[in-house]
Amino acid sequence: MRIFRNFRPLALVPAVALLLAAVPAAAYTVSLTAAEIEAVVAPRFPLVQEMTMGSVTFAHPKVILTPGSNRLGLAVDVIADLPAGMQAQARAVVDGDLAYDPARREFHLREPRVKSLTAQGLPESFAPMVADAVTRMARERMPIIVLYRLPDDPALAPLRILKAAEVRDGKVRVELGL
Repeated sequence: MRIFRNFRPLALVPAVALLLAAVPAAAYTVSLTAAEIEAVVAPRFPLVQEMTMGSVTFAHPKVILTPGSNRLGLAVDVIADLPAGMQAQARAVVDGDLAYDPARREFHLREPRVKSLTAQGLPESFAPMVADAVTRMARERMPIIVLYRLPDDPALAPLRILKAAEVRDGKVRVELGL
Protein backbone atom coordinates (compact mmCIF):
# COMPACT_ATOMS: atom_id res chain seq x y z
CA MET A 1 0.00 0.00 0.00
CA ARG A 2 1.41 3.37 -1.03
CA ILE A 3 0.40 6.15 1.33
CA PHE A 4 2.46 8.90 -0.34
CA ARG A 5 1.33 8.11 -3.87
CA ASN A 6 0.71 11.78 -4.77
CA PHE A 7 3.60 13.20 -2.71
CA ARG A 8 5.64 15.79 -4.59
CA PRO A 9 8.65 17.10 -2.62
CA LEU A 10 9.02 20.20 -4.79
CA ALA A 11 5.53 21.28 -3.78
CA LEU A 12 6.89 21.88 -0.26
CA VAL A 13 9.54 24.39 -1.35
CA PRO A 14 7.26 27.50 -1.22
CA ALA A 15 5.85 26.43 2.15
CA VAL A 16 9.33 25.87 3.65
CA ALA A 17 10.56 29.20 2.24
CA LEU A 18 7.58 31.00 3.76
CA LEU A 19 8.20 29.32 7.11
CA LEU A 20 11.90 30.25 7.11
CA ALA A 21 11.12 33.86 6.20
CA ALA A 22 8.91 34.12 9.28
CA VAL A 23 11.67 32.87 11.63
CA PRO A 24 13.93 35.67 12.92
CA ALA A 25 17.62 35.51 12.16
CA ALA A 26 19.51 33.47 14.76
CA ALA A 27 22.70 35.43 14.10
CA TYR A 28 23.71 38.56 12.29
CA THR A 29 27.20 39.77 11.43
CA VAL A 30 28.17 43.39 10.98
CA SER A 31 31.49 44.21 9.27
CA LEU A 32 32.69 47.80 9.43
CA THR A 33 35.84 49.52 8.23
CA ALA A 34 37.57 52.29 10.18
CA ALA A 35 36.33 54.81 7.59
CA GLU A 36 32.71 53.69 8.04
CA ILE A 37 32.95 54.09 11.81
CA GLU A 38 34.71 57.46 11.48
CA ALA A 39 31.88 58.73 9.27
CA VAL A 40 29.46 58.06 12.14
CA VAL A 41 31.74 59.24 14.97
CA ALA A 42 33.29 62.41 13.49
CA PRO A 43 30.11 64.56 13.50
CA ARG A 44 29.90 64.10 17.30
CA PHE A 45 33.19 65.93 17.81
CA PRO A 46 34.60 68.18 19.21
CA LEU A 47 33.98 67.16 22.81
CA VAL A 48 34.81 69.71 25.51
CA GLN A 49 35.52 68.95 29.18
CA GLU A 50 35.76 71.86 31.61
CA MET A 51 38.39 71.50 34.31
CA THR A 52 39.29 73.57 37.34
CA MET A 53 41.70 75.85 35.51
CA GLY A 54 40.61 75.70 31.87
CA SER A 55 39.23 73.14 29.46
CA VAL A 56 40.22 70.13 27.39
CA THR A 57 38.86 69.48 23.89
CA PHE A 58 38.88 66.21 21.94
CA ALA A 59 38.82 66.75 18.17
CA HIS A 60 39.51 64.99 14.86
CA PRO A 61 38.89 61.36 15.85
CA LYS A 62 40.63 58.62 13.91
CA VAL A 63 39.47 55.03 14.38
CA ILE A 64 42.17 52.47 15.15
CA LEU A 65 41.52 48.82 14.36
CA THR A 66 44.17 46.48 15.77
CA PRO A 67 44.20 43.08 14.00
CA GLY A 68 43.30 40.17 16.27
CA SER A 69 41.88 42.47 18.94
CA ASN A 70 38.33 42.73 20.19
CA ARG A 71 38.86 46.36 21.21
CA LEU A 72 38.25 49.46 19.17
CA GLY A 73 40.46 52.54 19.48
CA LEU A 74 40.08 56.24 18.79
CA ALA A 75 43.03 58.58 18.39
CA VAL A 76 42.00 62.16 19.10
CA ASP A 77 43.68 65.55 19.05
CA VAL A 78 43.63 67.09 22.52
CA ILE A 79 43.67 70.86 22.99
CA ALA A 80 44.18 72.02 26.57
CA ASP A 81 43.27 75.64 27.26
CA LEU A 82 45.20 76.58 30.39
CA PRO A 83 45.38 79.66 32.64
CA ALA A 84 47.04 82.85 31.41
CA GLY A 85 46.06 82.10 27.81
CA MET A 86 48.38 79.10 27.50
CA GLN A 87 47.41 76.29 25.21
CA ALA A 88 48.91 72.82 24.84
CA GLN A 89 48.41 70.30 22.05
CA ALA A 90 48.39 66.56 22.62
CA ARG A 91 47.37 63.31 20.99
CA ALA A 92 45.46 60.70 22.98
CA VAL A 93 44.64 57.13 22.09
CA VAL A 94 41.56 55.77 23.82
CA ASP A 95 40.32 52.22 23.39
CA GLY A 96 37.53 50.12 24.78
CA ASP A 97 35.51 46.97 24.39
CA LEU A 98 32.64 47.09 21.97
CA ALA A 99 29.24 47.13 23.69
CA TYR A 100 25.80 46.62 22.17
CA ASP A 101 22.58 48.26 23.39
CA PRO A 102 19.78 46.05 22.04
CA ALA A 103 17.00 48.49 22.96
CA ARG A 104 18.55 51.16 20.71
CA ARG A 105 20.36 48.75 18.35
CA GLU A 106 23.55 50.79 18.87
CA PHE A 107 27.22 50.00 19.41
CA HIS A 108 29.34 51.98 21.90
CA LEU A 109 32.71 51.75 23.62
CA ARG A 110 32.53 50.08 27.02
CA GLU A 111 35.03 50.95 29.74
CA PRO A 112 37.25 53.16 27.58
CA ARG A 113 40.77 53.75 28.82
CA VAL A 114 43.52 56.13 27.79
CA LYS A 115 46.29 54.01 26.28
CA SER A 116 48.60 56.92 25.55
CA LEU A 117 48.79 60.67 25.89
CA THR A 118 51.55 62.56 24.12
CA ALA A 119 51.65 66.30 24.85
CA GLN A 120 53.57 69.14 23.24
CA GLY A 121 54.07 72.45 24.98
CA LEU A 122 52.44 71.31 28.21
CA PRO A 123 54.13 72.76 31.29
CA GLU A 124 54.95 69.99 33.79
CA SER A 125 52.92 71.70 36.50
CA PHE A 126 49.74 71.23 34.41
CA ALA A 127 50.46 67.70 33.14
CA PRO A 128 48.66 65.80 35.96
CA MET A 129 45.59 68.05 35.70
CA VAL A 130 45.37 67.59 31.90
CA ALA A 131 45.95 63.82 32.18
CA ASP A 132 43.15 63.57 34.77
CA ALA A 133 40.79 65.61 32.58
CA VAL A 134 41.57 63.45 29.52
CA THR A 135 41.00 60.24 31.53
CA ARG A 136 37.75 61.55 33.00
CA MET A 137 36.57 62.69 29.59
CA ALA A 138 37.35 59.31 28.03
CA ARG A 139 35.45 57.46 30.80
CA GLU A 140 32.43 59.78 30.85
CA ARG A 141 31.97 60.96 27.28
CA MET A 142 33.30 58.21 25.01
CA PRO A 143 30.73 55.56 26.04
CA ILE A 144 27.83 57.75 24.89
CA ILE A 145 29.19 58.14 21.36
CA VAL A 146 27.31 55.89 18.95
CA LEU A 147 29.76 53.94 16.78
CA TYR A 148 27.14 52.26 14.62
CA ARG A 149 23.38 51.71 14.59
CA LEU A 150 21.70 48.64 13.11
CA PRO A 151 19.14 49.26 10.40
CA ASP A 152 15.43 49.37 11.32
CA ASP A 153 14.72 45.80 10.28
CA PRO A 154 12.12 43.88 12.34
CA ALA A 155 14.03 40.64 11.71
CA LEU A 156 16.98 42.09 13.69
CA ALA A 157 14.90 43.12 16.73
CA PRO A 158 15.29 39.76 18.58
CA LEU A 159 19.10 39.94 18.40
CA ARG A 160 20.04 40.98 21.92
CA ILE A 161 23.48 39.49 22.59
CA LEU A 162 26.87 40.54 21.29
CA LYS A 163 28.39 37.11 20.76
CA ALA A 164 31.77 38.07 19.32
CA ALA A 165 33.79 41.04 18.12
CA GLU A 166 37.12 40.84 16.35
CA VAL A 167 39.25 42.99 14.11
CA ARG A 168 40.23 41.03 11.02
CA ASP A 169 41.15 41.96 7.44
CA GLY A 170 40.92 45.69 8.15
CA LYS A 171 37.39 45.49 9.54
CA VAL A 172 35.75 45.03 12.89
CA ARG A 173 33.41 42.06 12.64
CA VAL A 174 30.64 41.83 15.19
CA GLU A 175 28.31 38.87 15.59
CA LEU A 176 24.95 39.33 17.28
CA GLY A 177 22.66 36.53 18.34
CA LEU A 178 19.56 35.57 20.26
